Amino acid sequence: MNKARFITVLSIVCVVAIAAAVMIPIAKAGACGMMPMGHKSKDEIKDVKEGHSAHLEMISTSIEKAMKAIESEDKETAMAELNNAQQMLAVLKKGFSGQEKSGYVNTKCPMMGGEIDPEKVTSDLTRQFQGQTVAFCCGGCPGMWDKLSDTEKEAKLSKVKTEHLSHSHSE
Repeated sequence: MNKARFITVLSIVCVVAIAAAVMIPIAKAGACGMMPMGHKSKDEIKDVKEGHSAHLEMISTSIEKAMKAIESEDKETAMAELNNAQQMLAVLKKGFSGQEKSGYVNTKCPMMGGEIDPEKVTSDLTRQFQGQTVAFCCGGCPGMWDKLSDTEKEAKLSKVKTEHLSHSHSE
C-alpha cells in the first residue's frame, strides 16, 4: 500500500470513528426513550432524529464514495468525499454541543439576548416554563423573567429557542 492510499484509508477510519463517537451516545439515549435535549415534545424529538438520520445517510454515502475512489486510485475524489463527510459531522457536532450538555430549551438569554454558557448556568439561573428548563445569562434575568406574563415569556422565549439542525447539505 503506497503512502497516499494509506493516508486516505486512515482518514476514512478517522471519519468513521468520529461518526461513531457522535452517534453512540445518541443511539443509547434513544434506546432508553430519552433524548439528551432537555424537555422536547415527541414531534420535536422526531424532527431532530430525522435530521440526524438524513445527515448520517449523507455521511455514509460520502464514505462509500471515498472508498470506491480509493479502490480506483482517485485520490482527489476520495479526499473531496472525506472532506464532505467531515463537514457534515461538524454540523452534527455543532447541533449536539449545546443540547447534549445543557438540556435547556434556549441557547441565548431570553431577557438580554446573550449566549448561554451551559458550564456557567447554575440552578438559580434557570426557571421552569411550560415543562421546559429556561436558562439565563446572569443573576438579574430570572427575576425580570418572573415578572413577565406567560404571553410575554412565550414571545421572548420563541426568539431564543434552540434551533434544530438544518436538513441542508450546504452548512
